[in-house]
Amino acid sequence: MSNAESMPSERNDLVVEPQPQGTATSTLAQFAIRVAIVAIAITASVSWLADVLKPDGKKMRENIKKAFAARETRLRVNGMLSSNPRVNFELSVLFEQRGDLQAALDEMIVAVGILEKVSAPAETMAPYRKRLDALTTKMQAARAQSAPAHS
Repeated sequence: MSNAESMPSERNDLVVEPQPQGTATSTLAQFAIRVAIVAIAITASVSWLADVLKPDGKKMRENIKKAFAARETRLRVNGMLSSNPRVNFELSVLFEQRGDLQAALDEMIVAVGILEKVSAPAETMAPYRKRLDALTTKMQAARAQSAPAHS
């Protein structure tokens, strides 16, 4: 094959035949029909996916309640969200007044943890530790009372 044969020729061998075109109105109508079909298909697909993937709200609420009923979860979330030990102290008092000793104790654990994290002075920590100790003793007494006596 010579060099001249491998080079593209100067003339254009492709001839493009003009396509018969419809009127502007028919082209627009075809486009609108295609858009409508695609929109219906997308809407149906999204609707089906939403129905399939939709969580059961009641079941989800029950699972969240169950998760937050666990003492460990409450402590972790409370510890992440709280940064003011005084708020935890006041919540502890409120929970104790309502008779929820475990929640009161949990709030004090978080409060003391916050103070320890910032290396608070002993005089600042004293009332928090005193309340924590008192609640711990009260909780142990309540557990001892509710525990069945072994013979």
